Amino acid sequence: MKPFKVEAYLNGQLLVTVNERSLLNMEFERNAREHFRGNCSIGVCNKVQVDSTYKFSFDISPQNEFTEMFDGKVEKAQMGPRAISLDFEFPHRVDLSGIPERTSTKGGIGLDDTLRIEQSDIEVLSDPYRLFNLDVFEYQANDTYLGLYGSVPYLASYSPSHQGCVGLYWLNAAETWVDIYTSKKPHREQRGAIWSSETNVLEFAIMLASSPKELIQKFTSVSGRAGLPPYFAIGFH
Repeated sequence: MKPFKVEAYLNGQLLVTVNERSLLNMEFERNAREHFRGNCSIGVCNKVQVDSTYKFSFDISPQNEFTEMFDGKVEKAQMGPRAISLDFEFPHRVDLSGIPERTSTKGGIGLDDTLRIEQSDIEVLSDPYRLFNLDVFEYQANDTYLGLYGSVPYLASYSPSHQGCVGLYWLNAAETWVDIYTSKKPHREQRGAIWSSETNVLEFAIMLASSPKELIQKFTSVSGRAGLPPYFAIGFH
């Protein structure tokens, strides 16, 4: 099938489509000499693009390494950019939750959109959700897009008007960004998620269930279930 696409059904009903917007992207490992045409032996390249997966501007160090500036620090990528990305779209208007850990001032577990898509127009509403383990000093409680402490790359969908729930488990430990969007089409709205990771292989699991309870059971059968706390931790003194 071109372009590549996967559709997941439960009881004959379509619940999620993988790569609906053809955003599958896998950058391959290469050094500066392999990526740019020209002579990089003295640290000078003409920087002519070789492949279409190159999307971000990198500088070349005297050691012929890809370098980029992030948060005031120079990061080196000896094998160049190796990011991966993929989109998942739900055929109905669904509620999305998950990808913890972060705060919410609204008191709910639903995730707000970071993008709004209408026909070919894309409106950026906010930064994407960040999955990165860190302890932020003076964390902004009203900023739900920044990560906090641990990260769980799991997204769940639920719709009271349509049968079936979907769980997406993105098996990638690298820094990851998730865009949540609503796509407006004639007579209906669809929601979707775009996952982008800094590196690693493309690996994910899709779980389908008829209820949220069944979905949690399937997810924990994959990720593992928490053990019982020790006796001294449950109020005994």
